[in-house]
Amino acid sequence: MLAYESNKGVTIPIEEYLEEWARSNAEPGLLDYLKSKKRRPLPVLIIDGWDELGDLGGELRQRILDQFLGESYPHVLAVATSRPYATGAPDVKDGFEVRHLQPLNQTEVLALVANFLRYCEVGESEVEKEAKAFWHALERNPGALELARTPLLLLMLLSVRGEELPKRRHELYERVLRAYVELRPEDYKKAGVRYRHVPAKEVRFERAARLAFGLQAGSDNMGGTPLRTDVDSALRCLGGERTENEELIEFLAGPAGVLEKRSRWADPAELSFKHRSFQEFFAGWDRWNATTPEERGWSSRESTRAEPIGGRRSAFGPL
Repeated sequence: MLAYESNKGVTIPIEEYLEEWARSNAEPGLLDYLKSKKRRPLPVLIIDGWDELGDLGGELRQRILDQFLGESYPHVLAVATSRPYATGAPDVKDGFEVRHLQPLNQTEVLALVANFLRYCEVGESEVEKEAKAFWHALERNPGALELARTPLLLLMLLSVRGEELPKRRHELYERVLRAYVELRPEDYKKAGVRYRHVPAKEVRFERAARLAFGLQAGSDNMGGTPLRTDVDSALRCLGGERTENEELIEFLAGPAGVLEKRSRWADPAELSFKHRSFQEFFAGWDRWNATTPEERGWSSRESTRAEPIGGRRSAFGPL
């Protein structure tokens, strides 16, 4: 969104990025339309997850609000989503209406569950039965029911239904991410999907967590921002044998689906976790398992207290 760099290291403005996107998606005249005063249909720019930009939020604010919307495309409607602690997120002073999303109620939970099952999992004839079974499982588990009032966590719960549902957020994240890193790739292999050798599944989770902590902490080994890094820095952070780590990264960005490898506009390629909360959980898990309660200064009964990581709070702590 801010800009991208060509292979020659030249920074390209947002307008050229959009022109390239429009050409590749068969949308000629996109920029002319955005500059026009036509109100039907109204062009909408959605900026999803402003908080995930970290320190880049201030730069995005300047480029998007002042330059892109203010000067070039004043007739475009902008919608930004964010968690509360974002840097430079727009507010009422910028002409935005600020809305706070409320937890889902029972009707909304059931509607989302039914739509998920209908379009992603089972046939229409099974939707009502499956939805009722899932809701009854939630009713028997107050902790899981509370988690289900957040759309992302509800979808994660749906992905692990069929066994007892996790009642706490960190339990849910661990089960889902272990399925991605340890179990789901094995299912792919059984289905005939082939990929290069990766470390044994018993160590994949641990290595992914180590990478997340390095990224979250912004340590000297990783460099860059706490949100992304280049492949070489990630390899140095992981340590050990380079070829195995390269294969691990390809695996995490491929069959496991927890990393995103961006190489179209960036040279060298950049890595980031596909969802910020994945990175936060992995980072917290790494620290939790690298230290004892005594080293953390907590008693065993205080095991759910938040732990600062690299000057930030990990989502693992207060889950």
